[in-house]
Amino acid sequence: MTAADDRRHRPAPQRGLGLACLALLACLLVACAAPPRPPGLLGSEQGSGATALARQLQALTEEPNSEALSRRVIFIGAALNGREDVFDNDLHLMDQALHRQFGDAYRSVLLSNVRVFQGERRLPLATIEHLEDVFEALAASRRPNDRYVIFLDSHGHPGLMEVEQAARYASPRLLEYAKVSDWAESLAPQPTLIVLSACFSGSAVPRLGQDHLIVMTAAAGHRTSFGCSTREQHTWFVRALVSALQASETGPAADSLEAVWRRTLSQVSAEEQARKLVPSLPQIRVGDAVKEKFDASFPGF
Repeated sequence: MTAADDRRHRPAPQRGLGLACLALLACLLVACAAPPRPPGLLGSEQGSGATALARQLQALTEEPNSEALSRRVIFIGAALNGREDVFDNDLHLMDQALHRQFGDAYRSVLLSNVRVFQGERRLPLATIEHLEDVFEALAASRRPNDRYVIFLDSHGHPGLMEVEQAARYASPRLLEYAKVSDWAESLAPQPTLIVLSACFSGSAVPRLGQDHLIVMTAAAGHRTSFGCSTREQHTWFVRALVSALQASETGPAADSLEAVWRRTLSQVSAEEQARKLVPSLPQIRVGDAVKEKFDASFPGF
């Protein structure tokens, strides 16, 4: 056989490579064409966790209304932004601190937009739609002695907070403080503490003027807050607030919420001064109907 004959009988390498590429492309197309997971499932990248949220709400709404359970402190916590893990970290830190404060009376509904790249999501997504479901369920099943703590944590702008979850939204959504006011109004007249951890979160205060509300914000309406980055484990405001709550646990007597607030301000201010930063100026507003709650021991809230 001549060299020319030998070359004619050899398989063309480009053709084999082309067939392999076509096979790989076919596999990818089949994978892309696969039906999405149902929205109720809590998966690694898809699914909103609606089923998991329903379980949390069912545990509250179907709880026996007995004498032993006459007082409940219900924490509604949402880490609204998945861009940094700090917001999810804040959520769990607040949950743990409040559980210690209120003991057997404590209940929680937790939502988080933390990004998950493998394994299962721990919590349902903190979408605006899910939060609507939460407040609708709580308003329909509230009891006279229920107390509420609403915690929202994200990046902020004047008048709103950012709701970001890359696997769920093509672009971030915006939660306006007018909507937060509507949710808070649905819980009236039960005493309600609202904690907003975001830049410019003080811009919410004029919107949250109801008598049954105590409102705490991480910054003034024209100032940024600090710690919402990948370099931080917790935002400065939430870290200071939890530290203040923990200090009240070890004191000779339970601190008032007013004392907890003063301690929080002191710690935030000290950290900002040490780093020579423009003060964030956290804000507070106490409604007329809850002034006694503000001055009383916090576990009595």
